[in-house]
Amino acid sequence: MQPIRKVKKQVKNRGGRPPKAPENRKTVVIKLRFTPAQAESIKQQAVDKGFKFAATFLCKALSNRNSQGAITPGDLMTISKLARNSDIAVAHLEAGDDYPREWVDQAKLTAKIVGEFSQRLNKLMASKRPSK
Repeated sequence: MQPIRKVKKQVKNRGGRPPKAPENRKTVVIKLRFTPAQAESIKQQAVDKGFKFAATFLCKALSNRNSQGAITPGDLMTISKLARNSDIAVAHLEAGDDYPREWVDQAKLTAKIVGEFSQRLNKLMASKRPSK
């Protein structure tokens, strides 16, 4: 007498993201050691550049040859947030409202980020020809 075999039901593909090509899969892990101050600095830079995770920021910075001159989507997102916050602050001030101390800090941060963005944008424009 033969044993009873269970018949496997074929499960249909339920969708989702298709698998990445083998050359695009990130499977290698590289461990880096930092001092607490260095790690905090890297995390802060990642946040300032609009990245959610420091690891993503490091991957982009290390894999991009022109990372110092490149304008990232994070830069544009930060500029957009600053513009929205500035509009809100101006509306309150024009209405004669008092302003919180954090607005002064936000204004200083805005000046710093916009200055850095402007410098990188000017470097990129200097290296490219204007379109006709």
